[in-house]
Amino acid sequence: MKEIVIAGSDSDFSDLFVKSASILKFIDDDDKKKYSEKDRRLTDLIEAATEKVFSGEQREGRVFIEYDWWPDHTRHVEVNLDAFTQSYFDALRTLLGGEFAEWRIQVVIYSDLRDGHKLGSIIIWREKLLIDKSLYEALSARGIDFRCEAKPKKVHTDKVGR
Repeated sequence: MKEIVIAGSDSDFSDLFVKSASILKFIDDDDKKKYSEKDRRLTDLIEAATEKVFSGEQREGRVFIEYDWWPDHTRHVEVNLDAFTQSYFDALRTLLGGEFAEWRIQVVIYSDLRDGHKLGSIIIWREKLLIDKSLYEALSARGIDFRCEAKPKKVHTDKVGR
């Protein structure tokens, strides 16, 4: 990991998330099909990595993998805070190489998926993270090692009108 970007607020995170999207414009239906198939392959790999880290009962109600897609090279996973372990972080990050080097995985973390209390999001690329400040602090306190060579960089997008 070469860079961790810590967003100073939810709106900073949203701005950075949107700006960092790699949105694909399809040339034709074949191009759309190829993207869809690649997206499905990554989703299947996320599913397999999730099953490897959590057995069925351990996963139930704690991890949700989103199957809808948008052509922005992003897969989405929702988890309980206690399910975002070092092994799960490492497993997801490992997927983002080779044919998926330009992709990212957004993990939305909740205190409990069932109550819907969102704690924040982390975006994982192979060599970079984007995370909101409070979630960074919570995960660091839980002992998650982001395996980054550089010091985290705190960012505020300084939008007018905030």
